[in-house]
Amino acid sequence: MAPCSAKELVQRAGTVLGELGLPSVQLRTLRFYITKGVVAPPIGSLKFARYEFGHLQSLVLARVMQNQGLQLSQIKSQVQPAMTMRERKATYGDDRPFIDLTSRCRLELADSHNMEEDLKAAEEALKRILVRIGKEEKWSQRS
Repeated sequence: MAPCSAKELVQRAGTVLGELGLPSVQLRTLRFYITKGVVAPPIGSLKFARYEFGHLQSLVLARVMQNQGLQLSQIKSQVQPAMTMRERKATYGDDRPFIDLTSRCRLELADSHNMEEDLKAAEEALKRILVRIGKEEKWSQRS
């Protein structure tokens, strides 16, 4: 899915939700979900805000979960881990080199001269995050 406007995102979400037999979402619902942290903020400035496939996934998932009776706080706690490594908002004309790790995570480099060192540092940081996540999962499994 190519980056799209908020209106286009809501239309696409409505199509998916319609296929599931659920009511569509309104533009104000998208904005509400963003303020509550259920859907990630758009990429770019407010005037040129763009939404990607990850936004569509979050929006549809939130609506489905809410339709099943979950509260927004419960929905947020379940989608929050996916948003932890959210891509930094891109700005128009930002030409720094980057590596897309996932659809929601981008490694930005100050320059391309020290790419190997930057990648090693990123690998170490990701290992620390995975260890922390593993400890949290073990803790939650005991409950």
